[in-house]
Amino acid sequence: MELPDLSIELIFSLLCVCRHIDSSSPQALRRAMYRRGLYFGTFENLPRFSFWIHLCKNAMLLSEELPPRPTLFVPDWLAMPIEEQIMHLAEAWINAPVASGLRGIRKQLAQLLLAGSELSPAYQKETAGLQALGLYAHDDLTSFGHALFTNPSARTARTPPRAWQFLGDELHVPYPPDWSLLWELEAYLDPFDPGIYSLSEKDLRLAVQRGALDDKPGLIPILETGLGEPPPPMLIQKMEGQPVLKLLPGFVLEFSSPKELTTLRATPSMRRDLARILSPRHVHLDPWQAGQVLRRLQRRGLLAEKDLFPPACGGIEGSRSANLTLADRAYLLSIVLTAEGLNLPISPPLGLLAKLAAGMETPLRASAARRAYRAIKHVVPHPYWIPEEEAPPIPEPELIARIERAIEKEQSIDVLYQALGRATPEHRCLSPLVVEQRGLRFYLIAYCHTRRANRTFRLDRLQWLDEPPLS
Repeated sequence: MELPDLSIELIFSLLCVCRHIDSSSPQALRRAMYRRGLYFGTFENLPRFSFWIHLCKNAMLLSEELPPRPTLFVPDWLAMPIEEQIMHLAEAWINAPVASGLRGIRKQLAQLLLAGSELSPAYQKETAGLQALGLYAHDDLTSFGHALFTNPSARTARTPPRAWQFLGDELHVPYPPDWSLLWELEAYLDPFDPGIYSLSEKDLRLAVQRGALDDKPGLIPILETGLGEPPPPMLIQKMEGQPVLKLLPGFVLEFSSPKELTTLRATPSMRRDLARILSPRHVHLDPWQAGQVLRRLQRRGLLAEKDLFPPACGGIEGSRSANLTLADRAYLLSIVLTAEGLNLPISPPLGLLAKLAAGMETPLRASAARRAYRAIKHVVPHPYWIPEEEAPPIPEPELIARIERAIEKEQSIDVLYQALGRATPEHRCLSPLVVEQRGLRFYLIAYCHTRRANRTFRLDRLQWLDEPPLS
């Protein structure tokens, strides 16, 4: 069966370019795409890159900012079976037009093709979108297109991805790859041909600068998964020996290796840019020239793209947009959900969750929730609770009676609560709602003014406070 691997590869390459590119120029994006090349085909006879960018934005894979950035939904989309990936793109293409008439034509197009009906010029024109996705060719649906629109839930048996391998100073990834794992790899390494990654000193230097050794899981576990075995110790030693360059607040460059600073100052232009030496490893940049200097260092492979606008320095050139994009909101939503799940003392403003999720499509909301869940699992591994050998003590009748009186009078109460996993109890202001017994334990369900949400409290861990503590 013919599979539209070319469409998936092209979108994957576009997402990877947008992940690292710093220029919003269409020419820069086009040059970066041509440098990568394609394994399954060529750029000839394909729609222009603007078509793919708009398609990815409508499919929630790219944000609206310039240059567009991949969203949190990308890893989840890459992990889907190819049928789900293409169907998701087809639905995004169908719903993209603002005009309802054009959306109607696109919705009916597949049914007309399945029925073998003759297409009018208006319908014939719209087949270009299906052709770009590998669903239409030679005036008819492809075999893959027929199968997808006839039974969207059907799955095609595919050969499992083959193991990666090292050939000299190169990493070779056989195609078709595991796109999810390749996405993780390309957070650190850039291909010079489809599926071929250089492991030279320069490329490993950039990988380390991008966080290959600091991130979780980092580059080494990714290589181990792709290779099916641990990477060569020599490669790990080469990575660990690479220098790192940091930008500190106040526009101070910190070199992990003094030799790198000496090498850079060997050229007259860099000697002028790095003239304000503070120590053998520190240089102060002119704030007005810092952006230009950092870009030159980035082009040399000594800084990663994320280093050009470091939060610690407030951004070299300021914010590109005053408005939050959909990708920004999804990221903030994942942070808020993580904070909620970890029961942190800092709670989001009332209504923030609803504002962040407003107008956000379900797949993107789900991706934000999954990222929050993975973060919580990383910080607090399972199990979240420790089994107790003995039954907890029964709360004093007076405590239950006082809480029930507060429920009747709709009064707030101040308590000290010893949460599981915390070293010391913390003050909570509660509006009690229900006291109930579950097995041997008594619980209070109350609105917590500290967390701004309903919470459940075990009464044997709760201590009544007659007066709230002084803040």
